[in-house]
Amino acid sequence: MPEGSVLQTLLPSALLIEEDFIHGGLIKSELAVAGIDVRMAVTELEASDMLGSMNPDLIICDWDTPGIDGRELLGCLKRKAAELSNIPVILMTTRKVDATLRSELMREGFRWILRKPLVLSVLPGACKRAMSECRNTKSRRVSTRPILMPAPAQPATFTP
Repeated sequence: MPEGSVLQTLLPSALLIEEDFIHGGLIKSELAVAGIDVRMAVTELEASDMLGSMNPDLIICDWDTPGIDGRELLGCLKRKAAELSNIPVILMTTRKVDATLRSELMREGFRWILRKPLVLSVLPGACKRAMSECRNTKSRRVSTRPILMPAPAQPATFTP
């Protein structure tokens, strides 16, 4: 879809920060099918530049990005753009997240934690729920407990 098109401005948008182009492409394709316009950045600098030209409804961030981890990345982006505090942020990680770490991540601004390897079919629903909860929070108080989605026991398979 051409950037700046009328249809693009009507779709919910997401900024995906992912260093792996293949993984990022899969996520971008899955979300596009669900009607979410995704722009992908590989580094903190790219993400900062994109935030200068877009106002995403959601940020999806990998914990392990080149040169800076996802936690540091979110802090850098928030310092550059105060309005990010109103945007839900999903953290993708292969790491084990215990209750203490989950609390730390909440304080830092992550509201959803998705374990890798991701089950791509659940990603659009998780993104839409995160955006919906953010909109609801503006009008009434809802739970800000992050949702930890476990890694699948075995990779999802596709059968035609």
